[in-house]
Amino acid sequence: MKLKPGAASEEENKAGMSAIKSRMAELKQIRDGDVLTEWEELAPWVLPRRDFWLPKTRGGLRRKKLVDLSGAINCERAAALIHGYMINPWEPWIRPRLQTPRDLSREEEIWFEDTGDRIFNFLSGSRSSYRTASHEALLDWITFGNSVKWSGSAGAAQRPYFKSVPLKECYWAEGEDGTVDTLYRRFTMTLINAVKRAQALGVFEALPGLKRKWNDGKCNHQEELTMVRAVEPRVDGVYGAAGINKPFSSVLYCEDTDDVFQVSGFDLFPFTVSRLTKRAGSAYGQGLAWNALPAIKLLNALKEGLLRQAEQEADPALIDVNGVFRDKALDRRPGAVNFLQGADFGLAQPRELLQRVQQQGNLQINVELVRELRREIEQAFFTDWMALGEGKYVTAEHTASIRDLRLRAMSPMVARGEQEDLTHTGDRAFYLLQKSGGFTEAPQTLADEVVDYDYTSPLAQAQKRGELEEVDRVIQGAMALRDLDPDSLDVFDFDEIARSRAKATGAPVRYTRSLDEVERLRAERQKRRQQQEQAEQAEKQARALRDGSQALNTAGLTPEAV
Repeated sequence: MKLKPGAASEEENKAGMSAIKSRMAELKQIRDGDVLTEWEELAPWVLPRRDFWLPKTRGGLRRKKLVDLSGAINCERAAALIHGYMINPWEPWIRPRLQTPRDLSREEEIWFEDTGDRIFNFLSGSRSSYRTASHEALLDWITFGNSVKWSGSAGAAQRPYFKSVPLKECYWAEGEDGTVDTLYRRFTMTLINAVKRAQALGVFEALPGLKRKWNDGKCNHQEELTMVRAVEPRVDGVYGAAGINKPFSSVLYCEDTDDVFQVSGFDLFPFTVSRLTKRAGSAYGQGLAWNALPAIKLLNALKEGLLRQAEQEADPALIDVNGVFRDKALDRRPGAVNFLQGADFGLAQPRELLQRVQQQGNLQINVELVRELRREIEQAFFTDWMALGEGKYVTAEHTASIRDLRLRAMSPMVARGEQEDLTHTGDRAFYLLQKSGGFTEAPQTLADEVVDYDYTSPLAQAQKRGELEEVDRVIQGAMALRDLDPDSLDVFDFDEIARSRAKATGAPVRYTRSLDEVERLRAERQKRRQQQEQAEQAEKQARALRDGSQALNTAGLTPEAV
């Protein structure tokens, strides 16, 4: 497919644009079926708009008010919970390593650690916007089961950054390995921004449709144009080649003016698409909110009834027994005075003129049902895990057992997020920082090596700590047997245990000594010990000779005589 910036009506662009538009229509048809319908049903209940009103249903006479935010609150809590399990805000959680493991030199270890620190500082800093993008994407991930982030460079300085992309703008497909490698993004851009983009790319004069619209004296500069960014694999792409020959092709065009703005490429897929639970036979995922939706809808309806009942209790309907207020309204404002005229109505008390309508129904049953529905919603979002347990006092052992259970249960839930989101994030962060000169020069011994990543999330580190706790218990048992058989400790490699503990707790490499340094220190210590033993032996011999000479002198003998 050959494309270049310019009018899509040009002969060399016709075939390419026809294929892109056909692919766009195909992806749109796939997504706009059950997937989009589900998103549209979930969004008002779990991610409501600021006015807290649900949209008018098809065939409905009026809009319905959203009176309970349990869905939205639990979505926020679940996103925060999983964010805390997946990303460590204080320690580096992506560590580069060699794809083919081997023993590293001290220089290589320090470089890998420094590189991991730089990646962490980049992702944690405000300029990358990664934390903001990650939180916004996690809300989509929890609710809809899908999230999309873009990573690239902006400005003259080519500053790397991340941003979340609305799901409604995206259509995607999977590659052979099951990961998303094709994404079409359909979004809007104002006319003036489109012109600025074309001028920045240096193609404004080659875009007749945009140029004609801009030069129209009646044009509205804030008119929104529909743009499409199409990114998909290029069959003959080469990593590190020029833009039009890279592994992923990228085409930016305007649907309204039929202009091709940019034809370029990427070495790595610029979108990070993650699915929580994949649908069978689909490239799209399903979120936690879908399981909670029945309870959310029922809770909202029940809460609305409770509010009406409470309102009627506070401001009940009244019955005008004798029709006194038939010809005029009863003023029920605080402090208002109603004047009655006429003869005696035959009532014992004036208050009997108005009777309160008695409310029926068991309010307590409804309250209990509300609590039960909220528990169901918390269970669907796994936010009930935030509670350590019932009771005022919780023992450390109970807390540790609950933590253990949650860590084991959380592993399969975040596995796809680790694979599709964080692994790809590590690749893109390393690539963008390398392009912008964000790393120190690597040792020459790594020139031909392939770099991969170790993902050390709080979840992974906690699991490692759990393993070490088991090791500690074994060692405690072994130490108890030391008095019976001191040689039993030879079974354990305490050097390896110490290094494993340091890695599990996230201790930097510079805090531990290399194998060579340890051997040198032990050799020096052994040498000093031998010298000390030799000195002590020489001192013992000297003392023995001295004591022998004194004994001979005491006996009146000389060594020669002996």
